[in-house]
Amino acid sequence: LILDLKSYLKLTNKNLIDFYSSKMESIQTSTVNGHNELRIFHVDKIEIKTDKTKIEIKNQLVAINTTNCFKNTNYQALLSPLFL
Repeated sequence: LILDLKSYLKLTNKNLIDFYSSKMESIQTSTVNGHNELRIFHVDKIEIKTDKTKIEIKNQLVAINTTNCFKNTNYQALLSPLFL
């Protein structure tokens, strides 16, 4: 799961100072959009709810996108189809 920074801050009630001062692993990526740094953290549980089902995934890594690549889109996260 890759989550945009704004959504992460909203879900966790943290601010940018808390985010950048917290100890998280990070990885560097390169795509056609350019270079990016993803900050990685571990979550106990993720719940994915659709109209008909609820999927619970435990013990997963989540990446936080620190650039504005989601800025001009209508989504806040990228989810692998393997979760569904």
